[in-house]
Amino acid sequence: MGSESIVIGISLRGTFNHSTKTDQSSTMKFIKPKLHAILDYAVVAMLLASPSIFPFTQAVAVFTYVLAGIHFTLTISTDFPGGLIKIIPLEVHALIELFVSILLLASVFILSDVSSTDRYYYATFSCAVFLTWVFTDYKVSTSKSI
Repeated sequence: MGSESIVIGISLRGTFNHSTKTDQSSTMKFIKPKLHAILDYAVVAMLLASPSIFPFTQAVAVFTYVLAGIHFTLTISTDFPGGLIKIIPLEVHALIELFVSILLLASVFILSDVSSTDRYYYATFSCAVFLTWVFTDYKVSTSKSI
């Protein structure tokens, strides 16, 4: 890895920082906050539709609806284009999405009372959330970003 290793950390002030040690960081971060907001609303719609499309177990269907509500609340509360209330800093939104992606992937392997459809869906979904986190430019000024 060498000079291209990824540095992930939380500063003492609580702000979130994930970047590379080289200038490749800016080329990897092609999802700007406005596009991220659009993707977040699309994710909410997908989560709401998924229990009708996929044969989830009852518990996973209910969990998916709850997750849609939580994600909608996070999206409208984030201080970025598309956020309505703007009380959650974008850096905190980033941390939440990172932790959710890890927890969802872990749950796929930990929970025993789920179907293979449930597992594949949430394994794929958690990877998509993680990749969105990796490729989103959370450092762009949210007031003028496109």
